[in-house]
Amino acid sequence: MAEKGMTAFKESLRRRVWFCAAGCAGAVMLAVALFAWVKPPDMDEHLRGFIQGMQAGMLSCAFAFFLLTGIRCRRALMEASRLKRIYIAENDERRRMIRDKIGSVSFLFMMIVLTVATVIFGYYDKTVFFTLLGVTLFVSMTKVGMKLYYQGKY
Repeated sequence: MAEKGMTAFKESLRRRVWFCAAGCAGAVMLAVALFAWVKPPDMDEHLRGFIQGMQAGMLSCAFAFFLLTGIRCRRALMEASRLKRIYIAENDERRRMIRDKIGSVSFLFMMIVLTVATVIFGYYDKTVFFTLLGVTLFVSMTKVGMKLYYQGKY
């Protein structure tokens, strides 16, 4: 029974590695497309620099997240001790309950969508950019707060 669970977990990690590779490629393609081909709107030079810096930082963070997660999963597939440690950590009942309480999957999806939208709309309207940036920061701080609360509670 445990072998069947470990085999399914290995397959899940393989899918994660491919998803992370696609995320890295997507972040690079979006950065190249936005910085090479899209002309920023006419606005104050200082504001344009700030928006482009935020876009570069958000894309860099997304790239780093996907890259590090992919490396972690790939190493686990190659080393039995890492695989077992990650398997135990991901199937821990306490962590699973906390993850379910804060809705980690939906938060992650929402953060990816908000980050991409913030980067893209920075080229079209500064008001929308700052609104999306504020929403992105609020959602991320909410997740951190909820995670800390539930880790302390359970």
